[in-house]
Formats: sequence, C-alpha cells, structure tokens
Amino acid sequence: MTEFDTIKVDEIFDEHDTVFLDTCIDGINSSPDISYDLYPIDRFSKLPVAEMSDSIENLKYILSMVESHPKAKATPAVILETHRMLKNLNHKREFLEKMEIKFQDEKRRRTDPESRFSGEFQRDVLFEMVELYLSIIQQFKKHKFKPIRRDKYRELEKAVIQVTKNTNCDYKSLKLFNRQRENPASKNADSKLVAAAVYSSNVDGLSTGILTRDRDIKNIFLAFLGYQARMGVPLPENPIDIYFLDKIGIANIVLKNFGASVKRVDYSA
Repeated sequence: MTEFDTIKVDEIFDEHDTVFLDTCIDGINSSPDISYDLYPIDRFSKLPVAEMSDSIENLKYILSMVESHPKAKATPAVILETHRMLKNLNHKREFLEKMEIKFQDEKRRRTDPESRFSGEFQRDVLFEMVELYLSIIQQFKKHKFKPIRRDKYRELEKAVIQVTKNTNCDYKSLKLFNRQRENPASKNADSKLVAAAVYSSNVDGLSTGILTRDRDIKNIFLAFLGYQARMGVPLPENPIDIYFLDKIGIANIVLKNFGASVKRVDYSA
C-alpha cells in the first residue's frame, strides 16, 4: 500500500536516534555528481552558473544540517565518494586555469582592461563550490560511522554486498560509466550504507534513518530484508526509514514493505 505524506528534514532527526547521509543528497537540483556535468566545459566563462548556484545552495544547506545535527552519520565509503567529487572539481579547476592561460589575449588585456577575463565570476562560483565540499568533508569526518562491534558489522556488510550482487539491485554498479571512475575504497558504497543502518538498528538498537536521493538504497534494503526473512531472521524491532530528498519538496511517498518506510522529503525545511 502506498500513501502520500510530507516531512521536514529536521523532523527526521527528531524521529530517529541516528540518521545516515548519502553522498548524492548534495545534488537536489542537479545531477547527483555535478562534476560530471562540468566535464565537457573548456572555459570558465562556459560554466553553468545557474546550475552551480543551485548546487551551492544545496551544499550550504547540507553543511548547516550536518553541523547542527549530532545524530547525522557518514560512512567511510560516503566520505570517500565525497572526496572523489572534490577531486573531480579540483581537476576541472586546474584544467580551466590552464585553458585560460592558453586562450588569453595579452594584447587585448592591455588595451581593454574590461575584457581581460570574462569568466572571473564563474571561476569564483567554482572556487566556492570547492570550498564547500572541503567543509562538508571535514564535518563528515566528525560524524564518521565507527561500529564498536566491527566483527558484527563486517559480517553484515559482507552479507548485504552479496545480496546486492545476487539480486543486481544496485543499478549504478552495473553501469560501465561509473565503474570506470569508481574509487576502489568506496566500492559498494550503497551496500555499505545499508549495512551500517542495519547494524545501527539490529546491534546498537537505535531507531535509524537514511537520507538519500538514490533509489538503489531502497532496493538494496528491501532485498536484504527479504533475504533475512527467508533465512528466518526476525525483522528489526527498531525502524529503519529511508527518506528521499526531492527538489520540489511537495509529495512524500511512504511505502510500507517489510517494516520499512520510504519517504520523499520536503527539502524546504
């Protein structure tokens, strides 16, 4: 049965003992990784400032949210994925700097100071985005998920990864485009995120939420709960809710399956 509901982001933290954050929540109004959108750009002046400005507003919100909510958690794989995004943006920044040197017309700079650099504003926007990613990574490290019973977490992580592979429910991992760019250290990041949430619920006994824009998280979670049910493992007594950030923040879809609720979040909170 599916019903519609809305929820404010702050209410998610009020409802749960811990909330795991996914990497893609910084891309509410753009693709989950804006560095891919910037890949074909060869001049600062060609940067999509409108899209980048939206992303910057999202990044500022994410930074503020993590700073203000002690319950927020980031897995090591999510931190590494965020590092990869920062690395991609820095590579783009360095490339564009070289291209500006190549294409600058020194004679025009001397005769017409107003035309010396047409992409200065765009460059500043890109630099601001880089700085925000740096700050978010610092906050993620402060909120890093550190399981006390590492043996139990490794057992859960191995099981979730295996179920994910057996069911092909992590769509991104099947795409060559992503595999070519994947950091080995952040491999199976979605499965590890689900494993951390299951550990938080089953082992630590905490009410747990996941904040994401990636539908693979829901698929992996439900597949693993189905696997546990077939193995005779009781469903977790403590709820694990999955929330989808939405750019318009109007509909909040609640799917009640295997004790899980999958919701669409009002980002305007």
